[in-house]
Amino acid sequence: MRRLGVPALVAALAGPAAGHPHSQTDQQAALTLFTDRIELRLVIVPSPEEAPTLIAHLDRDGDGTVSQTEAERFGAALLAGVVLTVGDTPQALRPTTAVSPTADELRSGLAAFSVTGSADVAVNLAPAVSVEIRRAGLSDTWFIQPYYHPTLHAQVPHATILRPADDNAVTVNLRPAK
Repeated sequence: MRRLGVPALVAALAGPAAGHPHSQTDQQAALTLFTDRIELRLVIVPSPEEAPTLIAHLDRDGDGTVSQTEAERFGAALLAGVVLTVGDTPQALRPTTAVSPTADELRSGLAAFSVTGSADVAVNLAPAVSVEIRRAGLSDTWFIQPYYHPTLHAQVPHATILRPADDNAVTVNLRPAK
């Protein structure tokens, strides 16, 4: 995997989507593996038709705005629906950031809600890392893309990615059979 992948994804997902409104809700997950931790960033870009559903999930008090507290609560709920396993050990993701555009920006189909969570764990010692997103959000599927931090790649150069038929899961085998 090229090392430019993580910076390119971060730059692409950092702000509102550019170009055109989405015709359907887009849900992506960036799974970044470091030697000593895992970060998972969930991004939801609703279509204009489905934006009201996301806004209803976010704007819990119904005042028409999405507060930072509301964004953090929704983000924590999304992360609670993630099953992260390192080796055979389940790991909890600790929410670190949640970012929500305004309701009007979400309605445009050009803006993204995102939440990032992390878990401190010795990834470089594990045989595998698995992620399954059980809370579907707005769409039934998530695209999960793993990334390896350069320090992990140097220690585990032959990792493989396994994608089951279920779009909501991925396993990174850090010790593949040779």
